[in-house]
Amino acid sequence: MSRASSYRTLREEPLRLYAACDEEHRVDALAAALSALVMPGWFVRLSIHPLASPERSYAALPVEKAVAVARSAFGTDVRIGASFWTMTSFGHGVPLTIGCADEKHECRSPDGPLSASSGDHHDLLPQRIDVAVGARSVEVEAAVMSVHVQQDINDFLVRVCASEHVTTGGCSDLSTWGPPIELAATYHADSFVARDLALSWVHVHEGYKVARAAGISLDALRARIEAAPRGTRIAVAGTVARARKHAELEYLAERERMGLLVRDEPDPRARWRKTCWRPTRTARSGRSGPMLSSRSA
Repeated sequence: MSRASSYRTLREEPLRLYAACDEEHRVDALAAALSALVMPGWFVRLSIHPLASPERSYAALPVEKAVAVARSAFGTDVRIGASFWTMTSFGHGVPLTIGCADEKHECRSPDGPLSASSGDHHDLLPQRIDVAVGARSVEVEAAVMSVHVQQDINDFLVRVCASEHVTTGGCSDLSTWGPPIELAATYHADSFVARDLALSWVHVHEGYKVARAAGISLDALRARIEAAPRGTRIAVAGTVARARKHAELEYLAERERMGLLVRDEPDPRARWRKTCWRPTRTARSGRSGPMLSSRSA
């Protein structure tokens, strides 16, 4: 037996998986994801996170009971977290937490209508696996690990998006649902992968958070792109390092924007109401990489 080592990323953020669906079907989507991910006979720890009151937690709930509790709390300005153990294709048990937010909470803190993450970067991107070989081959070990990791990412993303009500989703280790064409993987229930280009456009060019824009219809996305002056371009990352740099620049721009809002608006709830559905100011001037034009989008 020998050990295969994985490539260590520049910023080891835990993988996050995202799914988008309408608010009225969001708890159903959570139920479908839990049914697809929780190991048979295992339990769920449920946490209710209201925006303006203390957290409530429930330990060791069966999936059906956890969904019932989530449904009773949903719609009261909350984010719901369901934590459990699941299995990778390596046969390793890993902890996952799925978050589900109602529209009031998502409007103020757009992390994704439905999102899942592990506790550690190496839960879904392990540093090493056991492989049976004769003479050691780094190339063979790396290929085996790559295949298994890709299978796990695809498998978990499909299971998070298990509900028929989920339209699109994505997987990233950049801590936010960024431009889909800079993500590790994306999901489309209708197989319309051009949505990745359209969502990337409205995020980078117009500044809308992908978590909020993901629910926009294809016709509306097309209209936004066609409204841009012909020849308008945006920069997209051509490398993993550049994608992380873009995420950092946009995070800094968001902090600057929020700092200006805090300075100008003493009432924090009014500040959040103002930011709901408004574009964020992205650091477009700091972006570099291959260019995507309005004609090609």
